[in-house]
Amino acid sequence: MNVITNIEDLRVLAQKRVPRMFYDYADSGAYTESTYRANESDLKTIKFRQRVAVNIDNRSLKSDMVGEPVAMPVALAPMTGRPEAIASKVTLPKVSVVLGLRKTSTEA
Repeated sequence: MNVITNIEDLRVLAQKRVPRMFYDYADSGAYTESTYRANESDLKTIKFRQRVAVNIDNRSLKSDMVGEPVAMPVALAPMTGRPEAIASKVTLPKVSVVLGLRKTSTEA
C-alpha cells in the first residue's frame, strides 16, 4: 500500500504489520462487540465535505489569550514546580505561548 487515504487503509496496514494478538486486541470490543459494530456502522453514515484552502497568503493564527497577544492560541500548564516546568517560563514568552502555573503542588 503506497498511499494511505483513510482510516480503513490504516486498519489494513496495521493488520499486515502488527502481531495478530495485538491487532485483534486493538480492533475489537468487549463481550459481543455490539457497541463496537454499532459505532462502526454509525461512523460510516457520516460524510465529510472536503474543503480546499483558497488564498491563504494573509492568514494568521494570532489571537489574544487572557488579554495577552499570542502568535498562536496555545496554552501550556505544567503541573509541578520541577526545573523543566520552571524553565518553560523563560522559553515560552519568546514564542508567544501562554503558560499557566498552579498555586499549589504536591511535589516539594
